[in-house]
Amino acid sequence: MTPVTKYLVELPRPRRGWRDIQSFTACARAAAEGTDARLLRSVFVPEDGHCLLVYESRSRAAVEE
Repeated sequence: MTPVTKYLVELPRPRRGWRDIQSFTACARAAAEGTDARLLRSVFVPEDGHCLLVYESRSRAAVEE
């Protein structure tokens, strides 16, 4: 059995900014449903405008999907 691993996905700020980060996180969580990836949390870094998504999965491919 493949162990579960945590993956960090870094997203740069979109041109329109992060106006509704909660809605974005809800969409990212919904997109992972039915896959081997599970969104654990999102972290917004205001200093550089990036958003970090922390996933748990047995494969990198599932997170990339």
